[in-house]
Amino acid sequence: KLWIIVILLLCFACGNNKYVVTTSIEKRSTKNILKKVEQHQLDYDWFTAKLNGKVEMNGSNTPVSANLRIRKDSVIWISVSALLGIEVARMQITPDSLKLMDRINKTYWTADFAEADQLLGVSINYKQLEGALVGHISFKNQRLKSIISEGKYLLFNKSKKENPQSKLWVDNRFLANTFLLKNESEQSFTIRYLDYEKHAQRWVPRKVNLLLASINTQTEANFTYSKVGINIPKKVNFNIPDSYAPMD
Repeated sequence: KLWIIVILLLCFACGNNKYVVTTSIEKRSTKNILKKVEQHQLDYDWFTAKLNGKVEMNGSNTPVSANLRIRKDSVIWISVSALLGIEVARMQITPDSLKLMDRINKTYWTADFAEADQLLGVSINYKQLEGALVGHISFKNQRLKSIISEGKYLLFNKSKKENPQSKLWVDNRFLANTFLLKNESEQSFTIRYLDYEKHAQRWVPRKVNLLLASINTQTEANFTYSKVGINIPKKVNFNIPDSYAPMD
């Protein structure tokens, strides 16, 4: 299920006003930091973008080009293309399901988030997945502490018993810089937002680095967003042909 992992990695990834980080930062309460982060998040109903990059897995690099369409709180749609723009895979993610079509092998895969958790090794839900694509990291219903670390705000779980453990580094513009999820089995996701651009008066990730790691394996992905569209409705067709077979 290489395409499943590749596309899920895509999901943890993202006018040209460049994003500049400075080291000046003042002490604030955790509540105030979270409020400021929320104020700087992108307000949208539709988000679309072109995505280009590569996934490094088992020592080999896989170039990836994809079209991304998100209808907020409803659906994430991804079409992955190979050379000459030929579609090789398509994925649709909703709050309760994940569906994938492999155009090359004429197969499909369907699952819920519990099955995806088993595949990736780290628990994730639709809201977190959607948010990660546009730089929104949610800590809803979690008790947090915060400190200043290396010129950034660091937010983390108050209790070390929570699983997985979450950490978020926020820069002086209250934009997500690095997000880490790590479970008790030492499996982890690390998302780094390396660059931002401004759209609709809000900052949107432009370059994203993602690392999926366990004790024995490591998969890394680097992606760049372009042709970002805000609140431009798009079709999100996903129909599995009768001739397609379930993936093994």
